Amino acid sequence: NGLEQSAIQLAGYEKSGAIAAGASEDVTVHVPMSELETYDSEGAKTYILEAGDYYLTIGNGSHEAVNNILAAKGKTVADGMTADGDADLTFVWNNPEQDNEVFATSVTGVKITNLFDDVDPNKNETMKEHNHITWLSRSNWEGTYPKEAIHLVYTDEVADMAKPVQYKANSGDPSSVPAHEFGKTDSDLMLVDMRGKDYDDPEWETLISKLTYEEAVSLIADDQTALPVIGKPQTTNGDGSNGRSTTLAISGLTAIPFPMTAWRTAAFDRNLSSRVGQMIGENLLHGSSADTKTLGLYGFSCNNHRTPYSGRNHEYYSEDPFLAGNAISAEVKGLMDKGGVTYMKHFAANDQETYRHGVPSWANEQTLREIYLKPFAKAMTEGHANGVMTGFNRLGMWWTGASPSLLKEFSEGEQGYRGITLTDAYETDFMNTIDGLLNGSHAWLGGTGYINTDEVLLQDDYSSDPIIQDAVFGAVHRILYVNANSLAMNGLAHDTQIGVQSEGGEEAKPAMVSAVDIAKSTGAETTANVGADFYDDGTFALTINKLFWTNVVSGKWAYDDSKGLELTADDGSEVKVEEKDGIYTFSADIETAFGPGSGSAMLSRYEFVKAANAAGSSFKEVEQPTYTVTYAAGSDDVSGTDPESVTVGAGDSFTLPESPYEGQFMIFDGWDVNGTVMQPGDEVVMNGYMDYAIKGSWSNQILVTATTQDSYKYSFIQESGVPLNLYCNGTLRLNAANKVSSTGAWELDGSGSGAATLTIKNEKGEPVAAKVEKDQITYAQDGFYYDWGQLDLGWGSGVFYATYTHRIPVQDFLTAYNEVFGTSYETLSLTAGAAAFAEQEDASVPALGIGF
Repeated sequence: NGLEQSAIQLAGYEKSGAIAAGASEDVTVHVPMSELETYDSEGAKTYILEAGDYYLTIGNGSHEAVNNILAAKGKTVADGMTADGDADLTFVWNNPEQDNEVFATSVTGVKITNLFDDVDPNKNETMKEHNHITWLSRSNWEGTYPKEAIHLVYTDEVADMAKPVQYKANSGDPSSVPAHEFGKTDSDLMLVDMRGKDYDDPEWETLISKLTYEEAVSLIADDQTALPVIGKPQTTNGDGSNGRSTTLAISGLTAIPFPMTAWRTAAFDRNLSSRVGQMIGENLLHGSSADTKTLGLYGFSCNNHRTPYSGRNHEYYSEDPFLAGNAISAEVKGLMDKGGVTYMKHFAANDQETYRHGVPSWANEQTLREIYLKPFAKAMTEGHANGVMTGFNRLGMWWTGASPSLLKEFSEGEQGYRGITLTDAYETDFMNTIDGLLNGSHAWLGGTGYINTDEVLLQDDYSSDPIIQDAVFGAVHRILYVNANSLAMNGLAHDTQIGVQSEGGEEAKPAMVSAVDIAKSTGAETTANVGADFYDDGTFALTINKLFWTNVVSGKWAYDDSKGLELTADDGSEVKVEEKDGIYTFSADIETAFGPGSGSAMLSRYEFVKAANAAGSSFKEVEQPTYTVTYAAGSDDVSGTDPESVTVGAGDSFTLPESPYEGQFMIFDGWDVNGTVMQPGDEVVMNGYMDYAIKGSWSNQILVTATTQDSYKYSFIQESGVPLNLYCNGTLRLNAANKVSSTGAWELDGSGSGAATLTIKNEKGEPVAAKVEKDQITYAQDGFYYDWGQLDLGWGSGVFYATYTHRIPVQDFLTAYNEVFGTSYETLSLTAGAAAFAEQEDASVPALGIGF
């Protein structure tokens, strides 16, 4: 059946005590029978115990062990061995006949059978038509060892398998799932009351029903969220695989991570691994406060050291799945003994970091089960892991966070896993909540506020769908079950009030007045965000933030009618305050791993004095600065009379007027207020401390927009401006990314009915190489793409080229054209061309990547 067996494999180990010179100690090494199993994906399609002799030996490493077995078979250095073995250190056990039943049932009683045929390109129904992989085999090294890199063929049909949101709203059978209620608050049941209750206890239904649907979705988008209605406190999770650098709540000291996993694992010491897990958990306990629980670890990481070049070898345990599984099981259990939650990652078969978003991982089932999945499985069954983090990669063409075979059938079905399944950081659009929730994911890391995470769940069509409601209910059940049986409940009682509190446990105090970041108020470009809050007790807090780094300078403020405002930090140093024309500017700098950052915040003296006097001070009133607000059309393609200008005082607000402008095929998007587009009727606070020249923001009316797929993630969700847009005015635009775009024109020839001919032209007026394929207008061209942390190929870190394939259904084009222009075309042909679009510099297109 094409089964592979290793020449030698680790099957057991134990630690001795400290042995003095000349002394000895007897140690018993237990070998689980399950370590003799082999997965047969072709014949029995389950784990089997093959017939034949099984050699067991002890040795100091695999080389010594295999030499012992070779010696037991009569081999010596004369046969090519590098050293003689010791046959006396071997034991032979014979299994007279193959057993297809002994390992065919999982710990949950589920019958084990093939789950991952679609991850094997030789079996995947769509892949195998154009691909065949020769797997490396010990039985034929010369004939199977690859001579060159293998390049798989991905057809359009294969790429279509990667389309997100496979489930359409209200397309399922409501009778197939139980009905649930949301927002039913007539029960006083709280989360702490469920501690120790069985997962299937009917009171979970009562508890979860207290949440509104929106509250339930907020927990899925961020499982750290506080939910006062059920007594769930705010929790925090954090990296990494060797422990969290947590600030301890009482001492203020910082907990440091432990040495890397590979070093710990090399000790072959389960007790050491358990103690490491316990100490990391102890740090979580000491990092927790009354109102915020330091709960989760984005670790441990237990993929395999398959090559020396794998991107996370510093986090993964071992090349040996048995050793890795034992180590992570002990560390997971140790962490959980202290009430922590582990999100062991990256589940599963994450074998590269460069270009990892959406990369398909292909393997046969024996390899997956015996190497890649085994450490995770051991942590689930032996360590009883309460959390796992999926990867950015795909298993075959399934995103790992939406693979039912991996998450539901293998993890929950075979292993009995009942933890939280969390995605990796939400960085790519195919990690959508619809597919993920229905197929076994429960929470999204950093998923709040994105169109493909909580926003899609809050759409009317999905939020009213019983299938989605049940999936949301089930995900929240899992999250709350884990939290109820964790340190998140420490110190809580049934009547504990969960509220928004400051770090010290006191109610957060409101600011008397605040200075606004100049980037927000004026549209100025800065490399950090700055804000300043002033309090009526004479204190202030100046905050500067860049990416993941935040510094806060706190201290005392003092104001004098003649001297103005002075700030003194808690350490006694003076904080620089500049004043010009009655405006205070507070500047700050920050150092980060991505370079320095600087920024400023502004506040008028008038606003400060007014707020301070309202809070009880009696400072001399100062004159309020005033500024002029003017309006302009913002486009030469529209006409109309400009709204009247107005004079506005600093800190006051004004209302944006309706647009008086019109233009054919022009869409008014709103008013551009210092780089922010706002709508008529919106209130604008005059905190830019300058005259405002407000312009209309316009876009061309789109006739039709292509569905665009990239060749990197196989995603159909692209940034605005990337998909090909055909505008009603006869122009077009595509591939707008990284400060460039491509433009051109299109025209339709015909009599107004019947047949029409479409010509798509580049910027030079040349017909491009578009074609009609499968009833779709299709055009492909390379364009800029971004994936953070990837190689700098000359366009900036993480920026590279991918192929964008733009498709517009012919019928969609004809329907849109006929509706706009009053024609009745029925068929379409395309002018054949060979040209491409040139990239043109476009200042309106933002640069890709993170600006450092």
